[in-house]
Amino acid sequence: MTFRSLSLLLFIWPILLAAEHGPDHEQVTLRVIHETLNINGVEEQVFNIVGEKPNGERMWGFHGEQQDGFDVKLYNDSTEETSIHWHGLELPNDQDGVPYVTQLPIAPGEVVDYTFELIQAGTFWMHSHLGVQEKWLLAAPLIITAPDESDSEIGQEVTILFQDYTFAEPQTVLEDIYAAAKQTGDVEAIPMNAFLANRRTLSEPEIIDIVAGQKIRLRLINGAAETNFFIPLENLARSVIEVDGEKINPDTSVNPLQLAIAQRIDVLIDIPESGGVFPILAQAENSVEQTGIVLVTEGPVSPDLSPQADGLAGRFDYMQELNWKALTPLPDKVIDREITYILSKNTDDGAWEMNHQAWPKIEPEEIKPGERVKIILDNQSDVAHPMHLHGHSFQVVRIDDQEIKGAMRDTIHVLPRSKVEIIFDADNSGIWMFHCHKLSHMEVGMQTTIHYEGYPPPDYYLELIGRA
Repeated sequence: MTFRSLSLLLFIWPILLAAEHGPDHEQVTLRVIHETLNINGVEEQVFNIVGEKPNGERMWGFHGEQQDGFDVKLYNDSTEETSIHWHGLELPNDQDGVPYVTQLPIAPGEVVDYTFELIQAGTFWMHSHLGVQEKWLLAAPLIITAPDESDSEIGQEVTILFQDYTFAEPQTVLEDIYAAAKQTGDVEAIPMNAFLANRRTLSEPEIIDIVAGQKIRLRLINGAAETNFFIPLENLARSVIEVDGEKINPDTSVNPLQLAIAQRIDVLIDIPESGGVFPILAQAENSVEQTGIVLVTEGPVSPDLSPQADGLAGRFDYMQELNWKALTPLPDKVIDREITYILSKNTDDGAWEMNHQAWPKIEPEEIKPGERVKIILDNQSDVAHPMHLHGHSFQVVRIDDQEIKGAMRDTIHVLPRSKVEIIFDADNSGIWMFHCHKLSHMEVGMQTTIHYEGYPPPDYYLELIGRA
């Protein structure tokens, strides 16, 4: 390229970007804040992420159009350093929001810009990737709408973010996590004092007005730190259309839905012409505790809903995972690289490990751009692990001895003493986290990274894993 050509490109590049985003495109503002939340009568200081569009419209988290791209100015208006991960997005590695891996933490008062094209549309979410801030509700929805998603049959969209909460202080929670890790059992003994839907419990649930006879799109997000949820919809006609932001062949058979930590489910429900009151409830796995919101066709309504269900919820299984098939599966291709991760617990120090390595003392796996990669997740422990791969969507292709052409996902729930195989194409260069999304498992080691050959690692990352 000649100097003249380069100069011309530099001159017109801002014009091309402006044309791509539209003439009125401006940055969206997101702010990490502290706020007081009443949780079952207790005033608690928690985090939140609030947004504002250029036109002044306020929003919780991010709700945008795919064609506008992701152009965000993130303010840390809290008193603590933080780092926000855009969960499920396939994005440039340096925008991924993982402290000491893709960026340094964001100090109080600091502002960071995130700008990249959106190649996906669907239901995603954002959350802190620093310490145990997720336990203090530092999370919010991240919803992206595609240009071709205008469906005249859908009357309304309802987004529900489910979370769990503990009244314990941060240091106490950390101490409990490490103490429980040294025991032979899981850390489920760490008590959760409340379960929330859109930051409210069933003592005062969110009530959303709808129209009788409508078709509603529910965007269900499990943003809990420790809890899986069953979501029963037996009184409503339903069709699951997406999981983890990826379309599946519509499924009407599964009920209740199983929503594991960090996963999302988009489901269409039909509101009867007769109208009424329709609670959308989520019951914690292996528990009687529940939370939810209420859809109503006539208001005001104050339904009397118990935070405890009539019976104990069971345990998750693979039924829905075996049922769900990607609408656009990965094309057939020879596997270039196969990686096995053994998920286990170190009985000496209690660490949760991947291939007998606990974060950050890990030996990263390396892949090459263009490869088709298979990962075998061999859970040799007695508890489940929701495994999340950053920066990629993968396809579930085998569960134990059953080969499938399953859903495209970014988080797969691996049950105790079982094996799950996933495949993905190495088409997004970087250093990518791969970890269990149960926060107490992450905090005691169940994290690693996958490196693309030729991608330059930041110095702070090399120092973290002991390779500086």
